[in-house]
Amino acid sequence: MKKIYKTLSLLFAAMLLFACEENSLFDGDPNLNTSPIYSVSGFNNNRPIKLNIYQQEAFVIEYQTNTTLNKYATKDYVDNSTETTFDVTFVKLVSQEQEDGSIIDQEISYDLDGDKTTGSGTLVINDGVNAAITHSGIVILEEEVYN
Repeated sequence: MKKIYKTLSLLFAAMLLFACEENSLFDGDPNLNTSPIYSVSGFNNNRPIKLNIYQQEAFVIEYQTNTTLNKYATKDYVDNSTETTFDVTFVKLVSQEQEDGSIIDQEISYDLDGDKTTGSGTLVINDGVNAAITHSGIVILEEEVYN
């Protein structure tokens, strides 16, 4: 009986060794794409702590904290930046549910101006209801991020 178990064990071990085929999930070229963004930080009231404005996609990412992010759709994106200046405007769409259950988009306009040589600038945020909020002395960087 021991001889049968030993023979079967060797047979299964041999089958396992010869049946294995080296195959990796990481073979081939990686499918990683990057997107150019304007990264804005240094807000007066520290909220949000950072803003990623996507140059080729219709959205913006707000970092409320290092681990809490909010993604918003955008429209009317205009980038008139030059080699030495930042000049970007867009409208952020914030979806809000009404009492009747319908969804409307609140439109909040952003106007970003700055100096590319120093990386500093001003961001004006206007929701059309309250007084516009101006963040001066912010830090603006051009970066590439992975999608």
